[in-house]
Amino acid sequence: MWGLARLIVALLLGMSSRAATLTIIPITPFGETIDSCTLRSFSKFDQSTNQTVDYKGVFTGMRGDRLDLGNYKVSIVCGRRETRKEIALTHSTQIELLCPRDRLLIAEHNKPVLSVTMKQATSEAENWWIRMHGEYSGIDYVEPFVGVPPHANIIEPESGSYVVTMQSTGGYSCIKEIDLMEQTRQWSFDAAACSLVTDKFARPVQPGEKRNPRQGPWFEEMRRERERLFRALEEAAGKENWRR
Repeated sequence: MWGLARLIVALLLGMSSRAATLTIIPITPFGETIDSCTLRSFSKFDQSTNQTVDYKGVFTGMRGDRLDLGNYKVSIVCGRRETRKEIALTHSTQIELLCPRDRLLIAEHNKPVLSVTMKQATSEAENWWIRMHGEYSGIDYVEPFVGVPPHANIIEPESGSYVVTMQSTGGYSCIKEIDLMEQTRQWSFDAAACSLVTDKFARPVQPGEKRNPRQGPWFEEMRRERERLFRALEEAAGKENWRR
């Protein structure tokens, strides 16, 4: 009797350990879903065999069924870009958002900087800072306001939608939602009015706009700017190859 009970428990445990369904959803830094991505690998290290096992074969598109719970490494390809991420599969039904990086400007030296200047002066007794959190990318930037006038420098900001928070140790807090492109360079911050004024490569998000991500005149203009930048980079790369 006890042997039968142990067998049933073992079977149930075996079924529960391999009953997870995972759906991977590629999205842009602005929250758009991407349909052109393919799964390259979905692997997990098997301690019993001391080998890495690829479970890509259990996936149909971006959905995998009857997966073991545990930690995996995933690789997807969207266009010419490969994106990798570690995923902890902890639930029987799980969705994982995966946001490929979309940067065009990459510099080893003289990295691009977004400078945010505060209109008001600050005191030495109160620390001020800005935090930018990518809503879909998960990227975090945190920088202090320093100098005269007070300014914060964000190194190599990535394009995307951000929750931008300006805070101080004195209890001040101002929160905005901003869409930005990587070319953005200069903002001004008015603490008294809790307002951010951006250059043309960024813009405050208005209530209700997130129902239709990446639509409207600003996004159309940014697409054209991105295409011009891409062509300029291609031409520069072609000239460099020709010199060699």
